[in-house]
Amino acid sequence: MRRIPQLDGLRGIAIGLVLLHHFVRQLHPPMPEWLSAVVLPVAELGWSGVDLFFVLSGFLIGGILVEARESPNYYSTFYLRRAFRILPLYLVLVFIGILLTEIAARSSGAMSGLPLHLVPLPYYFTFTQNFYFATHTDLFNYLQITWSLAVEEQFYLTLPVLVRKINVDKLLGVSIGMVVFFGLLRSVLYWRGHITAMQSYVLPFCRFDSLFIGVACALLIRRQSVSQWLEKHPWPLIALTTLSGGAFLFMDHYLWSKNVFLHTAGFTIIGIFYACAVMWILLFPQSVPSRGLRYKPLMWLGVVSYCVYLIHGLMLTIANSLTRLVLEPSDLQLWAAAILGAVLIALVSWGSWVLFESRMIDIGHRFAYERNKTLKPATNQA
Repeated sequence: MRRIPQLDGLRGIAIGLVLLHHFVRQLHPPMPEWLSAVVLPVAELGWSGVDLFFVLSGFLIGGILVEARESPNYYSTFYLRRAFRILPLYLVLVFIGILLTEIAARSSGAMSGLPLHLVPLPYYFTFTQNFYFATHTDLFNYLQITWSLAVEEQFYLTLPVLVRKINVDKLLGVSIGMVVFFGLLRSVLYWRGHITAMQSYVLPFCRFDSLFIGVACALLIRRQSVSQWLEKHPWPLIALTTLSGGAFLFMDHYLWSKNVFLHTAGFTIIGIFYACAVMWILLFPQSVPSRGLRYKPLMWLGVVSYCVYLIHGLMLTIANSLTRLVLEPSDLQLWAAAILGAVLIALVSWGSWVLFESRMIDIGHRFAYERNKTLKPATNQA
């Protein structure tokens, strides 16, 4: 399957939602009533950008694994490519956090006020920090956003085995079964009070349903009979989009309240809605939504989204501390911090992609899947 530019645009939407949510939540910049009426409802549901990332990741990685499942170097190539994509920037940021923490501990200036709280390092190095965050909610921890990265890495320990071992004709049924299983597991655990709202949000067995929804999309789109039928009869996709989208928009999006619907069926419904968006742009690339996702700034944001995702919390914290050096706490200072934070995020992410990440990805792709008659090239550098 060729590279699909709209998927970069969809990544741009995902990171844009997350950014808006955290800009408003972290800085609380004051807004006139007309602007807050537009921004705040979108920012309120912006946390769901992570769910869109989950669906996209399941779709892209699932597709890559299905197309390479017969390769003799299937496991080694997959994990080497993942390592070169994920680890270099991640480890750099972990070591920057260690350095900043040491500087802040020895500083009496602005750096001393940085709220950098590192979790125990073994959690970072084993991608298990989501288990730590699930039980430590009293502080905002450094790289707390990486809970979702940990969920994905834990998913990658199981998915390659399933794809390799299960007959390809049965994989779709297994993926759908996994969606139902993990959705029900989260629902039962939360309903019976065995897990908290935070735990239902960050623990892997509570979030794998969205990733398997993406895998199911990858399998469906590769079934020519199904994709051709949906192109001629789009009404089931329209109906599912409408139902899941309506439930998504009207559910309570406040994560940390006693929100039974959101923390049971809600996450699965949100995953289904975003999966419908993925299927729509693949089946109807000339539709208005698909053309909108080819907007170049949006695609650029999708390309650099990994770095943006990892650094945006730190950049906003630094921007807030720097602006407080020259401005008293005020509405002006908050807006200055927001603008400076946006500039820092854009510049650092662009530099990281051009000078570092893209080169690491190129090195990773030197490890090629051994070709055979069923193998096709991977897409979108997931």
